Amino acid sequence: MSVVTAGGHLSCADCGKSFKSTWGQGPHLCHEAANAESEDQPICLDVGVQCQECGKKMGTPQSLQDHMRTHTGDRPFACRDCGRRFVERSGWRQHVKIHTGEKPFKCQVCGKAFLRSHHLKCHLTTHSGKKEYSCAECGKEFGFKSSLDLHLRTHSGEKPFPCGVCGKNFNTQRNLRVHSKLHTTEKAHQCGECGLKIGDLGALKIHLRTHTGERPYHCTVCGNRFIRLAHLRNHQRTHTGEKPYKCGDCDKSFTQSGDLVKHKRVHSGEKWRDLTCK
Repeated sequence: MSVVTAGGHLSCADCGKSFKSTWGQGPHLCHEAANAESEDQPICLDVGVQCQECGKKMGTPQSLQDHMRTHTGDRPFACRDCGRRFVERSGWRQHVKIHTGEKPFKCQVCGKAFLRSHHLKCHLTTHSGKKEYSCAECGKEFGFKSSLDLHLRTHSGEKPFPCGVCGKNFNTQRNLRVHSKLHTTEKAHQCGECGLKIGDLGALKIHLRTHTGERPYHCTVCGNRFIRLAHLRNHQRTHTGEKPYKCGDCDKSFTQSGDLVKHKRVHSGEKWRDLTCK
């Protein structure tokens, strides 16, 4: 397929049909009905060099070389501050900004700055209220499809990221990364107040709030403030009555995932205080 760029999208040079993304459902066929509008459905471009391990095709030999590290485990780019290693230079560059404090993406509405452009885009939905994606299970709305995909795992129980050491599964790569440090005893960040060593920089920032008293997340209904965003979301359900965590064995639902985990022990026979299925 010969391609050209038109309006910021890839277009077929033969028939003019354009697409918003690639690496998707299959090759484009020119005998399909032409469409002047760009399509959301991705296509697979048969160009570049192919990975012999997984079959994925990359645009350049350098891209293939970077991709191969996902199979070999090689991480040549190391952070001088905390020692964390990366597959690609771009990931290393983004990580270094955490230590320098650089946040180049600034919200023009409230002035809040972010490390990555994606984080800014997510933040902007709090001002616009635009949430195009909703969960069919509980009705919760999201500004980005990726956020919806992560949320759906709370209903399906899908945990596609297994730990290579103990086999425990996680619903996100970040949670797996944090867990993996329990096996390596890697705790690169230390609290300046109490000396506690923590493996994840984000967890350290949250821990520091126990010393500073900062509670950045507040409930718009009752005014209660919270250290963690997750705590605020759990609290808000006391106002909305939302119970998104459903038991697959009975019709009972729960506000928090931890309550569902405890409840499931009633069905499995595992003892947990005096919990009963009502």
